[in-house]
Amino acid sequence: MTSCCPPLPSAFSVLLLVGVLTVSANAQSPGSPRTWTSSDGKKIEAILIDADASTVALKTAAGLFKLPVSRLSAEDQAYLTTWRGQAPQKLAPWPEKVETTGDLKIEEKEIGEEFSYFSPHFEFRSPLRLSNSVVREFARLFEATYEGVKALPVGFDPMPPQEGGHFLTKLFANREAYFAAGGLPGSGGMFSSVSRGREFVSGSISVPLTSLGVEQVGNRYIIDPDKDSGTLVHEITHQVAVMWGIYGAPIWFTEGIAEYMQSAPYSKGTMRFSNMTGNVEKTVMERANGNEFQMLPVEKLMTISREEWANLLVNGDAAKNYHSANVLMTYFLHLDGSGTGEAVAAYLRDLRAGTDSRQAAATHLLRDRDLPKLAADVREKWRQNGFRLEYAP
Repeated sequence: MTSCCPPLPSAFSVLLLVGVLTVSANAQSPGSPRTWTSSDGKKIEAILIDADASTVALKTAAGLFKLPVSRLSAEDQAYLTTWRGQAPQKLAPWPEKVETTGDLKIEEKEIGEEFSYFSPHFEFRSPLRLSNSVVREFARLFEATYEGVKALPVGFDPMPPQEGGHFLTKLFANREAYFAAGGLPGSGGMFSSVSRGREFVSGSISVPLTSLGVEQVGNRYIIDPDKDSGTLVHEITHQVAVMWGIYGAPIWFTEGIAEYMQSAPYSKGTMRFSNMTGNVEKTVMERANGNEFQMLPVEKLMTISREEWANLLVNGDAAKNYHSANVLMTYFLHLDGSGTGEAVAAYLRDLRAGTDSRQAAATHLLRDRDLPKLAADVREKWRQNGFRLEYAP
């Protein structure tokens, strides 16, 4: 009978071996047995199944055991660090598209003077009563974004908050009410959250109905299904990203994935992911001057603080940062390595395990490159795809 997850001393008492077998990470092939040593000197022979920064899964003759990495010898911990950097990622195929075009069920609840509408993953609180058909149309955008993030084969697994099981969106009757409630001037919607360290506390999207394409005609509300909703896709991505538990991610990464999702064409419940390098290039060049993109230097982009980013946003100088983050994120998702996003998958796995973002980036995104070499690779791979970029001085 297979045992699972016993405390480490018991696991190492299963098989006591004499001597230590030393095998380098480069020579050790996946699935072959290896002698592992605990921090107090006990040894077992086992096959490495999987490991992240905090836990290792080992298969012995007695079964499968999951053990704290901290209870292994320093040599074994070093081995696992190297193994994680080299282990191939088993990624699903990249999605061509996601669709929410079927009969999207909407539930309505009247709570005090507000009305709440529930789609499968979102709650929309409105001061106005809306028809289910109107809510259904803009809810497709939210659900398509959720499904799109979930479908990216790099390990994103957005989960709604446990309480209520829905992501919250606060609707406002008009832009004046939205700005009065703290909406950023010039914005069509925003996501705000509260966290405690790496723990999510609360978060919601605020958006005026006009940004959703909802307009009042006489005594009823109608919706324009062709409303450009790219900015909202960006904010929805941030909302579901909070639940990934990667609060340690740098600003370029979180903004980069939001910009990437915003670049995916969306129409009437369908979001398409084919030719994303072309989609990102089109998005960036629509706002660029001339025929090449002046990108923020990679070293600056990957080390910029959230405070500096926020200051540039207030001053209206952040557009280049957003587009640069999009270009870099797309490089790691589609142009780096085998072009399947395996480096991002490994990076996310380490972030979830509590690894410092700089260490995770060095191990999985940079690998054997320094920042100047990475910058050269980014420019060359994009050039091979027909997109000319230079780095701003």
